[in-house]
Amino acid sequence: MEQSKMSSVPMKSLDPESDDEEIEDTLGSLQEHLVECKRLGKYVEAQMTKNRIEKLKEKKANAKIESVMISHKEDLKTIEETHEKDLAALKSKWRRKLEEHDEWALREQESLMDKQEKELEKARSEIAQRIPEKAHPSQELVALRKKEEALARQDE
Repeated sequence: MEQSKMSSVPMKSLDPESDDEEIEDTLGSLQEHLVECKRLGKYVEAQMTKNRIEKLKEKKANAKIESVMISHKEDLKTIEETHEKDLAALKSKWRRKLEEHDEWALREQESLMDKQEKELEKARSEIAQRIPEKAHPSQELVALRKKEEALARQDE
């Protein structure tokens, strides 16, 4: 007869697919049944009911943990996908910036080379204008050459 009272409490609440409302209803029924069993002195049945309550609470806690873990995994997946998209966009933008910089650097190098060639040509023409085509030796050099010739004649 004790079993008939306990079997009146629904067992489907122990299914992992049960929702929170059903679990709460079942817990409430089991709590009432526990109090009634203690009041009537049915301690074995009360202990069995208490064990069912503990298992149901444990399953509820595990379901909550699993739900949170699933939610976190979904959030993590979304964050990782967003990160990958952002990273790909950043890499693409960076690649374009590098290409633009390389093109700019090449244009600047060519411009600088042209400018330096023009400056070199200008400097050469200025130097060519300053220096006469036929070099005139200095008076000191002319005097040294005369001494050299005179000494060479003396040794002869």
